[in-house]
Amino acid sequence: MSNDEMSAKDVEKALDDIVMRSPEHDALREISCKGEPMTPDHYRVGCKRGTHDETCVVTKLTLNDCGFDAIPKPIGTFTSLERLYLHDNKISTIEGLDTLTHLTVLKLQRNNIKKIEGLDHLTNLITLSVAWNDIEKIEGLDKLENLGTLNLEGNKIRKIENLDTIMPRISKLYIGVNRIPEREVRAFARKHPRTMISM
Repeated sequence: MSNDEMSAKDVEKALDDIVMRSPEHDALREISCKGEPMTPDHYRVGCKRGTHDETCVVTKLTLNDCGFDAIPKPIGTFTSLERLYLHDNKISTIEGLDTLTHLTVLKLQRNNIKKIEGLDHLTNLITLSVAWNDIEKIEGLDKLENLGTLNLEGNKIRKIENLDTIMPRISKLYIGVNRIPEREVRAFARKHPRTMISM
């Protein structure tokens, strides 16, 4: 079994741990956050059936609208995750993701996040959404050398800053519905004509 593979039993245990942390867990069957059981499409790809235990490389986890006020710690055990969806929760801090170095998509929109942080180890991230949170400052993105799509819409950001190191690779930047003066956004867009900037 490789480092990224988990036994089916370990997958089930970690998912159970996550469900039990949800305020909605009494209503959940398996790992449903919207009243329907989670299917393997939501949480695993590449399961191998052998003569002994089934092993899995879990590459996707969808835990939207679960009522989480923090990112569940067991998520860190899924070290092969490539896509993680945690939107429409009540998460206030980005933490516990350091082990998810294969992550390419992270969706955290519509939570209660106040600060962009805890992302330094996610150097393979291509898409990040922290839209519709309570973020006041653009920061904590310097190490995301592969980031191509960044969604910051619907926050409380007043100034475009700390994007110089990643802008050459950003192809789509969503920054509307913030508190940034329109003239500043337009001036920034003129400086970066190759980036599609949504105001």
